[in-house]
Amino acid sequence: MQWFVRKGIFFKPSSAIGWGLLALVLIYCVQAFIETNKHSHSVGDTLVNWFFRVILVGVMYSIIAYFTSAKE
Repeated sequence: MQWFVRKGIFFKPSSAIGWGLLALVLIYCVQAFIETNKHSHSVGDTLVNWFFRVILVGVMYSIIAYFTSAKE
C-alpha cells in the first residue's frame, strides 16, 4: 500500500487516499487558524498558538506518510 512518494524531506501524495489526507490536513490548518484568531489578543498570540497546532499535525502527517510510502 503506497499512499506517498518521498521527495527529499517531503512526502508527495501518490494515491487518492494520500491526496485526501493532505486535503484534510490543509483544511484543519485553515480551520485552526480561524479558531485561534477568534480567541487571541494579538498577532503574536495567534501565530504562536496556531504554529503549535500546525507542527503537531505536520508531525502526524509525516509519520503516516513515512509508513505508507515506498521503501528505498
